[in-house]
Amino acid sequence: MSSPSIELSGLLWESCVPIADKYERFTDMLKIQLHDDETLTSFVSRLARANGVQRMRTFCIDLGIDVHKLKLGDRDQLVMIADLTGVPVERLMYSAAERSAKREVRLGNGWVQPSRLNRTYLRFCPHCIVDDNNSAAAFKGTAAYYRMQWFLPQLTTCAKHCSLIVEADAPKGLETNSHDFCAILERLGGQDLLLKASIPRTPTAFETHLLSRISSSPSSAGPLIDILSLEALIVMSERLGIAALHGRAGNPRKLTSEQIHTARSAGFSSLSNGMQGVKTVLDTLVDCAPYGSHSAHGLYGTLYMALQQSYENAEYDVFRSTMAEHATATGRLTPGTRIFDNKVTVGAVKLRDLATRVGVDPARLRREMRNRGTRSPVRSAVKSNDARDIEEHFASLWTYAEARRFLGCNLRGLHSLFDAKIIDNETYGLQQGYCHRQGIYELAARIRQRATTADDLHLVPLMDATRPASSSVAEVLNYILAGKLSSVAINESLPILMGTKISVSEVRQAHVPHGYLTAADARAHLHLSLTGFAALIANGILSARSLGYPRQDWWILDNAEVERFRASYISLQECAAITGLSANALSNRAKRGGLVLAIPIERAGQAIYDRRHTEILCGREA
Repeated sequence: MSSPSIELSGLLWESCVPIADKYERFTDMLKIQLHDDETLTSFVSRLARANGVQRMRTFCIDLGIDVHKLKLGDRDQLVMIADLTGVPVERLMYSAAERSAKREVRLGNGWVQPSRLNRTYLRFCPHCIVDDNNSAAAFKGTAAYYRMQWFLPQLTTCAKHCSLIVEADAPKGLETNSHDFCAILERLGGQDLLLKASIPRTPTAFETHLLSRISSSPSSAGPLIDILSLEALIVMSERLGIAALHGRAGNPRKLTSEQIHTARSAGFSSLSNGMQGVKTVLDTLVDCAPYGSHSAHGLYGTLYMALQQSYENAEYDVFRSTMAEHATATGRLTPGTRIFDNKVTVGAVKLRDLATRVGVDPARLRREMRNRGTRSPVRSAVKSNDARDIEEHFASLWTYAEARRFLGCNLRGLHSLFDAKIIDNETYGLQQGYCHRQGIYELAARIRQRATTADDLHLVPLMDATRPASSSVAEVLNYILAGKLSSVAINESLPILMGTKISVSEVRQAHVPHGYLTAADARAHLHLSLTGFAALIANGILSARSLGYPRQDWWILDNAEVERFRASYISLQECAAITGLSANALSNRAKRGGLVLAIPIERAGQAIYDRRHTEILCGREA
């Protein structure tokens, strides 16, 4: 889920201190507190407001401070701020987005590449801002401050308030990448608008650990995670998660932000289990690799390429060595084969090597290339662009056996998903026996998004629920995807269909159209005996219809008609439920009151009276 956007308009806070023409003595500057998790630019922005200046840029110009260098944590600029505020330079350096000689950016206690940060638009938790403004502040308009963790787009949730972090649009009248927090807040709407923009959301274990990493009290999450830098942790959590959830061809550029958010959580979970967790992901990739794959790229896909392209970074060697050992253990590669190199071969690719890489016979590869209009020489070599195209094509396919193994269903169940259009296999014109892998992954992701509860004793596996619910796998899946079932649990240790658990009663109720009741529910609602209810149906007093095949023995009634009947009549059984008296006692009370049956159905054995006689029948109990 991408961060919600807030439109910048109106005024939220106002500056109340008049601006001075120039500062004659810097020693007279008013001081404010620098928070432990506050960014340097936020501190300077609040400092300007405390001293009556609306814009941080104007404030810095008056003091002779270079704003651009200040944003990059230039030490000379920080010395000037330290002299004016009394805050130690090292403390200011900690709050600054300092850059190393390798252009890495330090955020709190961690170092990341600039591409990992989002400094273009303002990201923040509205609840934190409201809390700040409700707290005591020495100077008006200086209470709210910017947390350094908000620079990380990988942190999508506020752990304190369990709510989604929002993203503000480019502020009107300010430069796009301005960090003048107070000035931007002035252009936001009211606090109600801020709070509406953030929805409840539970932070993942990945986000919780990331937050502790950049804070002053990092926590341990396992021996493998602890040795990784903040940059490597983000990269490998994302890459391992994408590989686990989206297979060999998983590409972050083709995934939504919410899919990547889910992937990071899954990858972090794998890293938490150490190298065994990494090997589990590698096992999954190899199990799904095309038959005949005898290269690292063929076995591990984009995860291999990510480790290959970062060859010069030794921090990832622990993953490269694990992958090399795993590839040899599969028997697909000759022992001692070197799968990583500091050069990536470009240009033409041998057709036989390409066939091995994608796991198909060379003859089939030639046919497929002809069908796709590829002009590369199909007898010997393939141009690199065409090779990538054909690799992506074959990497996107799964055999029926692979799809069934991933889903956890038999061939009949898989065909039912095709027939119900839950998995689209006709649009692409695929030959029999193949389906699109991405479609299978997307189905699994959609099912996971519908998980609403933890496992419970009353929930049963989806496969076991079809018979007692008089349903099919495809029909139940449609109910889940449409949000018609309120109780859905997922066991992530099993294939997605085998691990999905639901309530049989909810499935049975989902069969009934909106505004209708099953015959059993209607009979219970009206307090009628089976024979009495059947007599009303047979005599046309109540109308029922069948649901049709495959539930032709299911009868339903219009709820409005049932309510109209109940508003006019009351059964002796309902009177018994109200008073606790026997049917004979109530029948004698009706005779003494001179009441006659409203619906005389002798064979029903069910006395039904006008509801206006309820007080006579039930007495004070009514």
